[in-house]
Amino acid sequence: MLIIQAPAKINLTLEVLGRRADGYHNLSSIFHTLNLADEARLTPADEMRLSVEDQVEGCETPVDERNTVWKAVALFQQATGWEQPFHIHLTKRIPSEAGLGGGSSDAASVLKGLCQLAQQAGVPSPSLMELAAQIGSDVPFFLLGGCARVAGRGETVVPLPPLPPFYWVLAKPKGIGISTAEAYRRLQRPLADTMEEDPLFAAAGPHTGRLSQSIDRRRIETPENLMGYLCNDFEGDALPEWELLIPIQKRLKSLGALKTLLCGSGSTQAALCRDRFHALDIERDMRSCELDIWVVQLRSR
Repeated sequence: MLIIQAPAKINLTLEVLGRRADGYHNLSSIFHTLNLADEARLTPADEMRLSVEDQVEGCETPVDERNTVWKAVALFQQATGWEQPFHIHLTKRIPSEAGLGGGSSDAASVLKGLCQLAQQAGVPSPSLMELAAQIGSDVPFFLLGGCARVAGRGETVVPLPPLPPFYWVLAKPKGIGISTAEAYRRLQRPLADTMEEDPLFAAAGPHTGRLSQSIDRRRIETPENLMGYLCNDFEGDALPEWELLIPIQKRLKSLGALKTLLCGSGSTQAALCRDRFHALDIERDMRSCELDIWVVQLRSR
C-alpha cells in the first residue's frame, strides 16, 4: 500500500484575462499549497475500485467516472499500457466546489502514486504534466506544489520560492458549493485570440506580475508584506452566491483579518492572520456561525 498526501491550494492572485476559443479562460495567478490535505491510499487489487471517506459535512464525493481520480487512472493506463488495478481510498478533508482544488489535487496525487508504483514494477514513466493537463486546469500545479505562477488555462506552471508558513482562517458556508464552470460563464470575458497564441501572455496580469517579482526577490517576509497583493477577479456580483459570502467577509474583517480573499471561484473565504494566536481567536469567534472553519498555513510542498 502507498499513502500520498493531496494538499489544498489558495490563489493569492487570480486574474481572468480572456476567454479562449476552446472554451477555457486564460489566467494569471499565483498558487500556493496549504497544509489542509486529502489522503490517497493505493492498494493493489483484483479490479479498480474507488472508495471515499468524507470528513467534511455535506460533501458527497462521487466514486465513479465523475471523480477526477478515475480519469487519472485511465489516462495513466493508456499512456503506459500498465493495467495493474488498484483499490484507491480517498480520505476527504478538502470540501468540494470550495475553490481549494481538492479534486485536482486528488488526481495529481494518484498520478504521482501510480508513477512511483509503476517504476517499482519496471514500467517506464510517462510525462505526468501532459497527462495532468488533460485531466483539469489545476492538476499540473499540484504535481509540483509549493508556490508557483500559473498561466494559460493552468497548464503553464512556473515555480516560485515558497512563502513563509503564514496563518489563514478558511470559512465556508455549510453545504454551499459553487460550480467553476458557472462562475467563469458569469464573468463574461471577451474572446481573446492573441492570448491563445501564447499562453505565457497570461503572465501579464498586473497583480500577479507584481507579486511574482516580490516573491522571487524574497520581499514577502511577513503577512503584512503580502496583504496588499492579494486579489481575485471572482469577488463581486459575477459570482452566483456572492451575496451569501458577504456577511462572512464582513465578520472576518471585523475580527481583525489583515485581508480577506475569495478562494478560487468560491465558495470559501480566506482570512490572512497576523499569527497563530490571531488565527485561533478568529476561529473561536466564527464557530458560532453555520460555517466550516479551518486554521491553515501555507506549505512548501
